[in-house]
Amino acid sequence: MSLIASGRFELSPHPQGSGEWKAARAGKVTGSKAECIAAGGKGITRRKYMVQLVAERLSGIPCEGGYQSQAMVSGTLLEPEARSAYEAETGELVREAGFAYLPIPAGCSVDGFVGDAGIQEIKCPEPHVHVDYMERMRVPPDYVPQVTHNLWVTGAEWVDFVSYCPSMPEGLQLVIVRAHRNEFDIKGHEEAALRFLAETEAMEQRLRARVPLRAAA
Repeated sequence: MSLIASGRFELSPHPQGSGEWKAARAGKVTGSKAECIAAGGKGITRRKYMVQLVAERLSGIPCEGGYQSQAMVSGTLLEPEARSAYEAETGELVREAGFAYLPIPAGCSVDGFVGDAGIQEIKCPEPHVHVDYMERMRVPPDYVPQVTHNLWVTGAEWVDFVSYCPSMPEGLQLVIVRAHRNEFDIKGHEEAALRFLAETEAMEQRLRARVPLRAAA
C-alpha cells in the first residue's frame, strides 16, 4: 500500500504556494518550522512560533513566509527541473502533492512521494553549498529537523535528499542521498511536537477565555 493510500494523513489537493495551501497549513506545526518546536530552537524561537500559530488559529489568517532571498526564489523556480533530473537518474516517478496533515494540528509539504514508501526533499543551492553536500553525502544537519518531521507525518520508510545545481559540470549537477527512517529520532520528535502542541492549545484556550481588553478609564 502506498503512503498516500495508507490513511495516516489527509492530503490537501491544492498546489504548494497557493492561497488554499497556506490556509490548510495555518495553525499547524509544519516541517519547515520543525526546528522551532524544541526548547532553544534556532531561527524563529519556540515561543515566537507558538504565538504565530495561535494568531493564525484565532484570526483565521495565515502568516506569510516573510523575506525570501534571490537564491531562495531561484531555488524554488529550479525545483521542477531538479525533479525531472531525479526521475531521469533513478527511473522513479515522483508524485507532487499539497499539504499532508495528521488528525492533530501537524503536517508537512514534501517535495514528492516516491514509490510506495519514500518521500523526496529537494534543494537547489548555490554551487559552494552543493559541493559541501556532495562531499558530506548525508542529510545536512540544518535539514534534519525538517526531514524528521516529514518522516513522522507521512510514515515514510525513507527519504531521498536531492541537491541540484545546474551551473555545475555535467555529472556533478545532481546529488541524491537516501536516508532511512531508523536514522532519525522520530520518537523524540513526536514527543517534542506533542508537548509543543499541548502548550499551543493551552495558550489559545487562555486567550479565548478572556473578556475583551479595554483601556483603563
